[in-house]
Amino acid sequence: MNTPTNNPSNIPLGTHLKKGELFSLRCENFENEHASAFNRHDHLELILVEQGTLGCFVDGSFFTAVAGELVVINPLQTHRLVRGVTNEPLVAWILTFNEALLPSGNKVWTYTFEGLIKDPKVIDLFRSVVREKKQALAWNNLYIQNLIQLILLQLLRKHTKTSSEEDGTPPLLQAITSYIHEHYSQPLTLETIGNKVGISRWYLSKFFKKETGISIVDYINQYRCSNALALLLKSEHPISKISEMCGFSSLEYFSRVYTKQYGHAPSFERELQQDGDVSLGLFASSLAASTETAVPPKQKKRSAAKKN
Repeated sequence: MNTPTNNPSNIPLGTHLKKGELFSLRCENFENEHASAFNRHDHLELILVEQGTLGCFVDGSFFTAVAGELVVINPLQTHRLVRGVTNEPLVAWILTFNEALLPSGNKVWTYTFEGLIKDPKVIDLFRSVVREKKQALAWNNLYIQNLIQLILLQLLRKHTKTSSEEDGTPPLLQAITSYIHEHYSQPLTLETIGNKVGISRWYLSKFFKKETGISIVDYINQYRCSNALALLLKSEHPISKISEMCGFSSLEYFSRVYTKQYGHAPSFERELQQDGDVSLGLFASSLAASTETAVPPKQKKRSAAKKN
């Protein structure tokens, strides 16, 4: 089946979560809607199909889910949902949440989960979330948070994509990007990264450019900007503090790099954040797309070519 072509860099980074919200659960009835637009967001999304057939375009691939199956949309994955070709209406529960629900120090978004889950344990936990939300009992939000943590633990134990060979990513590139993602808030030099992965700074620079199509310095700055964007939208930290938290050497340098990346200064997001009538989803959708995650764009295309 041919999937629609789509350039992730043209898809704005949105959100289904309100400011300060840890999770959101909603029921969607697609009876009068055939398909959603392509979109992506910075949180994990789980979709439990209750009725009908759900078609999913995710990062260039396509698969379907039927009643009783769970779809996982990983953070920053470009995706589009479509109703099945049958006349049966599509009904699904959609659960979204951020990594603040995890125990301190854990970073679940460094993992990529399988797209289609049929694990009865995960499905039962998800249904427990739905039942608890419907009953609206005392302390139900706290109980739901605990259920979500159990879902995440089961996903981490049974449904992560741990092998870099699964998506065609060279192990060396995986090691480089993983180190950047884990240490972006700290000073990073070519020598530091090269020493960590066991290669010279010269080979590091040449290898990264060849595999991804961009320089390693540009990739670091883009990844730092994507994290700064999330903090600007969802935190009260001063811009100078966010600059420091994301590893920029100075506020002036941060502003220059951020403006180059998104077309406007960091203060633009903060001004919108102060307007109580503007939701995160609305003003996030006005932004240019943030950076890709572990595998930069050129490598993704190469991986897709291998599969074909």
